[in-house]
Amino acid sequence: MNQKTTKYFFLIAGIATLLGSLPVMIAPRLATLELFNFTANIPENYMPLIRHWGVMAVGLGALLIYASFNSTVRFSVALFSTASKLYIIGCSLWYLTSDFNAISISEYGVHANYTLLIVLEALLAIGGIIYLIKPSSDTSSQIS
Repeated sequence: MNQKTTKYFFLIAGIATLLGSLPVMIAPRLATLELFNFTANIPENYMPLIRHWGVMAVGLGALLIYASFNSTVRFSVALFSTASKLYIIGCSLWYLTSDFNAISISEYGVHANYTLLIVLEALLAIGGIIYLIKPSSDTSSQIS
């Protein structure tokens, strides 16, 4: 990626990450209903965990935005961001194929649609992987 493309990738990835998770940080119950199409109430004891994910993702979005303007931190931010996005993709895919999904549906009436989340996170992870493995003027100065 060239400098201009890299800057815009980090900026767009940061804005998407921050704005996508901000509702979860502010109002986890309403946001999970709107974003993930939960069909019933989530048990109250899950709310701190869900809100914590929102806080972490908002922070990651802010770091990505910061990295778009500061090339010296891009490699570190890209490494953390890509690992985080690959992890949430893996967790989402595991959840959808596990017994926990069936238990959530039968016990709590919770049926989530993670399609949009998986697609967006996968696109951002692919961009991060390309940035990390393709030499650019940003990363070559970080590694040497």
